[in-house]
Amino acid sequence: MKKALVVLLHCAVNLFLQMQFGARMVFFYDDTVSNIVLWTLIGIGLIGLDYLVCKRLLKTEARPVPRLLHCADLVLLLPLLVFWGYGFILALAEKDLSAQFEKYQIAWILGLLLVDLCLVWERLRLIKEER
Repeated sequence: MKKALVVLLHCAVNLFLQMQFGARMVFFYDDTVSNIVLWTLIGIGLIGLDYLVCKRLLKTEARPVPRLLHCADLVLLLPLLVFWGYGFILALAEKDLSAQFEKYQIAWILGLLLVDLCLVWERLRLIKEER
């Protein structure tokens, strides 16, 4: 039961973060960089909370959660990374990033990368601790 709750928690946190970043990156224009930093910090805080709750839930488990269950929801990282990575590569091909991306778009991309790296790091940390 606890293992299913951990997987559900992982999926909920990841889905919430991807939806918030995706909606804000696509539909919010001229967002301030401070707002983007705030959302990035909220995302990192949620990941930290996910880590602590999962560690607490699985503290008494005799058998660790399989690696695949910890990492199954990381597939949700791909759509936004592919979408913005493709646009970034196209802008690099034209060699004019300032004309293609505004400051807030670059900040969103960097915030998304930071949050996604924190998600992956959290899962690797849980796997390493065999939780």
